[in-house]
Amino acid sequence: MILATIQVQSCQLLKDVSIAERRDAVPAQQPYIAAGQTEPGKTEWQLFPNKDSPIGVRAIVSTNSAGFRTPPRYQAHIVGDRLVSDTVNEQSRQFVVDGYAQVAGASATQFEMQVILPSGTTVGSGLSDEVTSEDFQAVVRVIAERIGGIDADIATFILQTLRGRISVGQRVSSGNIIPEDFDHFLSTIATRLSTSIDQLLADNQLTRQTLTLAIGDRLINPSAILLLNPLDIVFEEDFLAKLKTPLNWHVVWMGIEG
Repeated sequence: MILATIQVQSCQLLKDVSIAERRDAVPAQQPYIAAGQTEPGKTEWQLFPNKDSPIGVRAIVSTNSAGFRTPPRYQAHIVGDRLVSDTVNEQSRQFVVDGYAQVAGASATQFEMQVILPSGTTVGSGLSDEVTSEDFQAVVRVIAERIGGIDADIATFILQTLRGRISVGQRVSSGNIIPEDFDHFLSTIATRLSTSIDQLLADNQLTRQTLTLAIGDRLINPSAILLLNPLDIVFEEDFLAKLKTPLNWHVVWMGIEG
C-alpha cells in the first residue's frame, strides 16, 4: 500500500508531502452488471392493474440467474412485433400495439414490467365528407318525386316539414320516408369517399333502416387511419395470448448492482 510520497534532502523535507501516488492494497469494488431476457414465445402477460379497469399489460421477469445480492438498478424494454393484423366483424384491419414501459416492484430476484397502452391513432386522419345543402335537396327531390311527381311546391313543403333533418320513417305529406330515398345520396357520398355503400354505413354505425342526415353532418371513411391500441381488442384476454405468440413480446433487461 502506498500512502504518500515524501522527498528528503540533507535531513530536511524537500517538498510537501504528496498523496497523488497513493495506492490501496484493495481497490474499490466495481459495480456488478448482469443482463438477460424472458423467453420469446413464452412470456406470460396479464392485464394491468386489473381485469376490470385495465390501462395496460404486465409481466413478471425473473432475474434469479444474475445472482444479485441486493436490488439492482434495472433497465428494461419490450422486444416484439408492434404492427398487428386482426379481423373484427369479418373485416380485416391493421393497428399498432405499443406503449410506455416501466419497471416496478424491483427486488434482487425479479421485477414487474408494466406497459401502459394509450389508445388513439398513430398516423393518418382518415377521409371525411360533409353533407351539403345540395346533398340534402337532392334527397328531398327524390322524396317529392316519389310522393307526387316533380313539383316545386311539394319540395318546398317537404323542406319545411323536415325542419332540417331527414330520417327513415319520418312522415311527410302522404307517406313516410323510406330507405330507398337515400340510395342516390349514399352512392354520391360513397364515391366521394372512395368506398362502398355497405362499408360507408358500417364505418358510420348506420343501417338502411336508421339513416338520418342534416346539412353539416360528417360521414367518414377511416381506412386511412392506423389505430393505436384499439380498446375493443388489446384489453381482451385472447389478445394477451397473441402478445406471447405470434407477436413474441418479451422483456430484455440489464441490472447494475453497487
